[in-house]
Amino acid sequence: MKLTHWLESLRTRFSSNRTQRRILKRHRTEHKQIPANVENLEERVLLSSTTYDVTPDSGDTNSAATGDVDPTSIDHDLIPEETVTDIVTLTFEDESQIPTADIIFVVDESGSMGGEHAWITEMALDLEASLELEGVTDNRFALVGYLDKGSLFNMSPAEFSISIYDSSGTLVDSAVVSPEYEDNSAGNSGFINAEFNLPSDGTYYAVVETTDLDDQGIVSIDAENYDTATAGSSGDTWSVEGNYSASGGEVVEAGPDNGTSYGSGSVANAPRLDYEVNLEAGTYHVWLRGREPNDNGDRVHVGMDSQVVTRSGFGTLEKLSWVEASATITASTSGTRTLSLWMGEDGVIIDKIVLTKDTNYTPTGQGPSESLQDGSGVYQQNTSSLEFSFLFEDNSSTVTSQAVTLNEPYRNVVTPTATEHTYTFTLGSSTDLFFESLTPDASYEWTLTGPSGDLVTDRGFDLNDSLLTAAAGSYTLTVNAVANSSGHYGFRMIDLSAPTAITTGSSTTAMVNPVDESVVYSLAVTSGNQYYFNATSWDGTSGARWRLVDDSGNVLFDSALSDDQDLLTASSTGTYYLIVEGDVAETASTARSFDFTVEDLGSVASRTQALTLGTAVSSSLSTIGEEEHYTFTLGSAALLYLDSFTDSTSLNWSLTGPGGNVIESQAFTSGNQVLSLASGSYTLSVDGAGEANGSFSFLLESISSLASTITPDTAESDTLNPAGKSHVYQFTVTAGDKYSFDSQSWSGSSAARWKLVDPYGNILFDETLSSDVGTIHFHEGGTYSLLIEGDEADSGTPGYTVEVISQGTDTSSPAPLDLSQVVSGNISASLEQDTFTFTLGSGGLYYFDAITDNGPVRWSLSGSTSGSVVTNRTFASSNANDVADGDVILDLAADTYTLTIDADTGVTGDYAFQLSELSTVATALTSGVGATAAFTSRSSQVYSFSATANDRFHLTMEEWGGASDALWRVVDSSGGVVTSGALGAGTGNVTLTAGGAYYLLIEGDSAETVLNRALDFEIELEAMTQTAALTLGSLVMDSISTAGDTHEYTFTGTAGETLLLDFDSAATTDHQILLRSPSGEVLLTTNYSSSNVVTQISSLTLEETGGYQLVVSAENSSTGAYEFQLSVKSDLVLDHDVAGELDGVSA
Repeated sequence: MKLTHWLESLRTRFSSNRTQRRILKRHRTEHKQIPANVENLEERVLLSSTTYDVTPDSGDTNSAATGDVDPTSIDHDLIPEETVTDIVTLTFEDESQIPTADIIFVVDESGSMGGEHAWITEMALDLEASLELEGVTDNRFALVGYLDKGSLFNMSPAEFSISIYDSSGTLVDSAVVSPEYEDNSAGNSGFINAEFNLPSDGTYYAVVETTDLDDQGIVSIDAENYDTATAGSSGDTWSVEGNYSASGGEVVEAGPDNGTSYGSGSVANAPRLDYEVNLEAGTYHVWLRGREPNDNGDRVHVGMDSQVVTRSGFGTLEKLSWVEASATITASTSGTRTLSLWMGEDGVIIDKIVLTKDTNYTPTGQGPSESLQDGSGVYQQNTSSLEFSFLFEDNSSTVTSQAVTLNEPYRNVVTPTATEHTYTFTLGSSTDLFFESLTPDASYEWTLTGPSGDLVTDRGFDLNDSLLTAAAGSYTLTVNAVANSSGHYGFRMIDLSAPTAITTGSSTTAMVNPVDESVVYSLAVTSGNQYYFNATSWDGTSGARWRLVDDSGNVLFDSALSDDQDLLTASSTGTYYLIVEGDVAETASTARSFDFTVEDLGSVASRTQALTLGTAVSSSLSTIGEEEHYTFTLGSAALLYLDSFTDSTSLNWSLTGPGGNVIESQAFTSGNQVLSLASGSYTLSVDGAGEANGSFSFLLESISSLASTITPDTAESDTLNPAGKSHVYQFTVTAGDKYSFDSQSWSGSSAARWKLVDPYGNILFDETLSSDVGTIHFHEGGTYSLLIEGDEADSGTPGYTVEVISQGTDTSSPAPLDLSQVVSGNISASLEQDTFTFTLGSGGLYYFDAITDNGPVRWSLSGSTSGSVVTNRTFASSNANDVADGDVILDLAADTYTLTIDADTGVTGDYAFQLSELSTVATALTSGVGATAAFTSRSSQVYSFSATANDRFHLTMEEWGGASDALWRVVDSSGGVVTSGALGAGTGNVTLTAGGAYYLLIEGDSAETVLNRALDFEIELEAMTQTAALTLGSLVMDSISTAGDTHEYTFTGTAGETLLLDFDSAATTDHQILLRSPSGEVLLTTNYSSSNVVTQISSLTLEETGGYQLVVSAENSSTGAYEFQLSVKSDLVLDHDVAGELDGVSA
């Protein structure tokens, strides 16, 4: 209920200049000058908000008001039964004359208040008494803007319903709300009361629905807004007159009121008003809002298309009211036509005309809002929207001194205007307590008062340090809302004085009974020890949780009972508390059980041992969460090799050293590893993924110690025993030598591989063991290693035969460059330059992959006729985020090129790179099929795909934990970068305008310290039939007209916004809506269903700011119409007005 009252006009009579301030206070009394019935207050027209003399007295010497009032207006938003007291100050410039005041009450009653208005009379009585006590007499009171009585909830031209659904989509309750109505003898008081009993705590949907405005076919016209006016044959006319209770503040009145009348047979001679309306074909009921001044002024005629209907009698002389004409009128076809209003008897007053196709419709109050007019002034039927208004109140009783049972949950609602909620409990002895907030929100605070005073004062519900010791005695816990907060809060007061002790390593079963209570355990911990919390089983609902609290009250973890908790290191020796919390929303009557185990894994030091290079390690992880650690120290830089003998995808190894992480949780089955390590101390750790454990075995040794010599041009044969073992061979080359690699036989798994490693640890090739490798031109002399790697999953003793075949020597300068192969070299002296040459018979798109992180090492590329292509670009600025989109692709024409590698003065060192044509090295991608790669973090990978012009491209990154500078780019067939982004995030909606061949570059960061990263991603291409911008909050109506069509809608979303998707209707349940984020993540996919509100209405909170894409399609070649609305959600606040609009049809 919204009340605004103005102290509008002050009439003063005085002659001195002294100012007197008088305070008006509410004081109840009776006074004969004030009518007991507010309906009979003198009516006044509100002209302005400044002071003036409403009705100047001819005897006044100073008719203009010269006083002032502060404040000039008072606004309140009141709920039923609420009372507010205000102070208003009147200032008079002279008191030699007795001051008097004219008081005008202005009540804004537009759908927010109705029914009993006795409070206005009471306010007038109180105000009059206060004025007289201060010597202000002879006062007058008037009521302005007092509208017909209305309904709190419904301002719409049709009834609607409010339905309450729980989070599972089950209907809890509903209420039908009629159009606004007048009081009657049934005792209506202006509020339509609908009480909903919510069965449990949780999230609920309030769904507002109404009838279809299209079916009602309403046209609503304010009578004064006519198109043309024609006078009657007797000189009678329609005139526009002001009326504060009229819909638009004005009415039309037939005059002069001298007894003239026109029957239905003489309407052609009567004064006429014409209105242009656009109607659908159909039969219409005619409603008129008007008033008759007397029994001889109550007739009016309405007509269209030669049809004339008459209405006699409005039933009241005092106010405007609704009546229906004696018959209907029919529009035989759709289109624009003229609606005419004729005087039947002069004196009749008309405010509004309403046409409707709905037989059951009855307008009330001021009726529906006036229909829109087009640019030519033609009224249009109401098919767009209607307004609604309602108020949700918390009818729960105020919580006062409610007894608390320790360990039980409590939930209630507190508002800023409510009194504080208080709870009480008594302790028989000193007790350790933990206040557990079930709503971690700083908007609510709690205070705990006991025998010695406050133990806690105004602590926010968002704070976790709530462990305290309370002495024996009685306690009061007080909960209050902060500032303007309003809503639910919840808490438990947990007794920690007698918890059940946990035995580490043994299974524990927690029985939660009742299902929403808590069970408390104590855990004795030792400083430095690591603990793993293994959730074995839980037979309850997903809302149950467990949390660990240390001896200072800090919450160390808080998660669902279905989640394990990985290693947690105790910071001190003492007692921790493990609290198993039932789901506060569960209503089951049977107990729930939770099985778990806490493993004490001891200290890291107790599980660490020295590793001797060259000695195989065999051990096992026997306990869930266990880790084993091995340390070694290198006195100088070394090239090591880890040979895995472990066939388990769930056992991982990691390596850390002076520079940080070298390997992070790499599965033993992900291949053996060449490690180029600097001097220093290293730790190799083995752990299981999740709850995995088991045996493992590996060997770490320098490559040179493992190697046997292989002689070029001589076949080498051997067997791998076991099948997962590796053999290492070495041979020496001179700069300029050329060799090919022939795999002559292999009897084992197709997953086995062979690799070639240069003296610096760069991998020159990595191929399946059954594949041959073409000629490699060695530009750097030294010792190279050939690795034969079996498959850990293989069995038996498979045999192989390989041969390194000499292909001669080429020491020419510049050296011939093998495109698409890894090239390694070494700047061995200051200012040395290494040059390479290659010839292209035709143009193409090329990519330079700088594999090594050599900041001072540069490369340049020039063509004999093309000129300079790249000049002095450093290796560190060649890939990923270090190079601009416009520079990354080399669009090379047919020519002979020279590539030069050099470095800054005084800089030496090895380097490795690969110059490749995109089409030669690209791996094909398929839309909708994921790609997985054991990605070498410092290198790049190239993928290709084909698209149709204007396809939408989506890239979803499922897994990437590498450097933030790593990048992906989409490149079109001309070499232009269409879009790019960080490797950790995809993209949601990119239009590929050209179509044809595209490339996806995955570019690692050459500065990355971790050698390998897991990479999982997926692309998806969509062809859109049509696209449109989406306005949030607007109703979208369209149709899938052809099987396979997809409709795209785009909008900009803001992180933190919560959206509601109302999939209002669709022709089939095959109709589907998909929503994508700016980073390409599919946030929601839902098919239409009319049976479940959770399917029909979906809620999600946006985590990104940017462009979102909503796609409507239909599965199984279905077609047909659909309607939806995507809106920014407004949370209901109890005890506050809610208002909005419903788009034309349904919810």
